Amino acid sequence: MRHKLSFIVLYNKTIIYYELGVKYFSEKDNRAFEWLEKSAENGDPNSAMIMGLYLEIAYPERDLDIIHWFNLALKNGLKGEQKKIVKEKLATLSKS
Repeated sequence: MRHKLSFIVLYNKTIIYYELGVKYFSEKDNRAFEWLEKSAENGDPNSAMIMGLYLEIAYPERDLDIIHWFNLALKNGLKGEQKKIVKEKLATLSKS
């Protein structure tokens, strides 16, 4: 079985999607954001966490949206250190 290397980079308020080191698209043309959002809405906890992190960086005033994505990440089974980080971020957001 062949595995593809793909990852998303959050940089300067932009989501950039890479697969095998090739830049495919960025948030500026909305496709990266749309695919990330679809993945999060379809149950991928890592995508939901990235949505929350993206909003936290790019739009920190959108607390309710950030909380929504972090809670969705937890609900969909986020594990390990990522789960701990998201819980800490939620605790901080609920204090503000």
